[in-house]
Amino acid sequence: MFTNCFCQVQLSNKMDISSSPSALFALKSTLFQLFLLSPVLPLLEPFDRLYQDGTDAFYRNDFNNAVLYIEKALHSYYELRRTKIHCRLLCLDQHPSEAAQFFGSAMLRASCLNKCMHEKVGPQSLHKVSEEITQEFRKRTPHEFLQLACNKLRGEDKAAAAESCVHSNLEHVEEDQNPKRDQHFQTGREAQYHQHVFLVGVEHYRKEDYEEAIRHFERALLEYYKADTECRVLCEDQQNFWDHTPSTFWSNIYQLISDYFVQVLHCKHECVRELATRPGHHVPMQSYLPLHYDYLQFSYFKVGKIQDAMASAQACLLFHKGEEHMVENVAFYRKTLGHDVTPRKEAEWYFRRHEMERELFLVESESRGSEFRPENYWHQTLRRKDTNRVPSGPSGTTDSTATSVEMDTSLEQDYRLTEGGPLLHDHIQLVQNSKGLKGSQRVLLDNVISGEECRELRDVADVVGTAGDGYNGDPSPHTPNEKFEGSTILKALRFADEGRIQWKNVRLFYDVSEKVRRIVESYFMLNSTLHFSYTHLVCRTALSGDLLPPQGHWDSFLPYDGVI
Repeated sequence: MFTNCFCQVQLSNKMDISSSPSALFALKSTLFQLFLLSPVLPLLEPFDRLYQDGTDAFYRNDFNNAVLYIEKALHSYYELRRTKIHCRLLCLDQHPSEAAQFFGSAMLRASCLNKCMHEKVGPQSLHKVSEEITQEFRKRTPHEFLQLACNKLRGEDKAAAAESCVHSNLEHVEEDQNPKRDQHFQTGREAQYHQHVFLVGVEHYRKEDYEEAIRHFERALLEYYKADTECRVLCEDQQNFWDHTPSTFWSNIYQLISDYFVQVLHCKHECVRELATRPGHHVPMQSYLPLHYDYLQFSYFKVGKIQDAMASAQACLLFHKGEEHMVENVAFYRKTLGHDVTPRKEAEWYFRRHEMERELFLVESESRGSEFRPENYWHQTLRRKDTNRVPSGPSGTTDSTATSVEMDTSLEQDYRLTEGGPLLHDHIQLVQNSKGLKGSQRVLLDNVISGEECRELRDVADVVGTAGDGYNGDPSPHTPNEKFEGSTILKALRFADEGRIQWKNVRLFYDVSEKVRRIVESYFMLNSTLHFSYTHLVCRTALSGDLLPPQGHWDSFLPYDGVI
């Protein structure tokens, strides 16, 4: 019998203050007006069950029912998401937390939330969806199934396809041909309306229609901060209390509260990346939020609103301290006005909150004795081609014929990951790249760890591994001729605490996963830090003694012995 072990590290490129200043576009009141005017929803069916029905129909080649059930699943998922946002903002407003009354406020808010959710969605408020299914919806896998089913229907019955698939393809219709497009972006599935409005503003900017560009960029900022509020309030779903047994739960209650707070805080911090990443993409648009202010500062300059231009330029400098061309622009605006102008209030508040959260991460990491690697959410340059800047020469003269700044935003292009960066260690060998593995964002490396380290990890897997762990309990998820046994770092820690494995082996498990993270980050030349989704040590055993996979299953088969 042959056993093949590998360490699977899934990585992802994704990020309250309880009240915001009135300068933040009166965002809170706008949200409450929107939600309170919305009708009570009919009882929702659990989206995971609908999704299962849809995928089952898909694999039976029953594409009409596949479209029907997946559409219902997506509707249920996004309505539930919207209801959570509404109820949490409502209860936050009704029961704000004061430091001295924190636990009382927390209990009142929990009661309010339970009542609100039950009134809106009924029994589904108690339905628990697995993290695996939730991740499928976040990764938009149901959309992919829906599109495939629609494509199949087009080949078989164009009339049925037109009826079944019209809602799933609104985003693919040209704006002039689809008057419902804006309504779809505001209320539909993508939840990226802020990006749509921003890109429309970019088009007006390039046509030198600066008044319309300003209108769209300002609207895009309003939508961005609204989406940020929604993203952050949904982070309260991020909790892993199931990782604690009853005894450890109560004996570590303050540590548990701290862990939960850090987890939620990290999720909120990551909203910066999430809001800058387009659906179906893995890499965020570079300097997404600062670009709004960069476009605005020049657009306001072109229409003669110098004070607004300077406020936007100062906002841009919050995110890009010392940016040369922006410093020059601010100096020009200051000289023109004869006085200084502070950054825009909403940008200043947003940036201050972001920096405060970074400080909290630093304090938390120091208390645990771990290294904190600060994120670089905004790059040091705005990637612009400075063919014509706002004039700010040493003599103070101005060029009234200055033309528009051409920014190299390339927002319409695909943000595909590049590869081929350094592997960081001389002994590591590149075996196959994405092309060789017939996909994207794939790499196969050898000699990442030594033979001795591999044996130690094998010892961990032999003791800790559970059949089907990480594969929804299915020990043979790919082919019937092999069995998968897996373990997480948390489980390994528990076994070490019980004396069943050595602590040094658990440390090796963690160190290897961190090493892999850094190698992947370097090899794919990413412009932002990678984060763990999970780390999984897996052993594969050939059940029949024959390593050859069934025909048609080569893509899921890994004919390599060792830790990958």
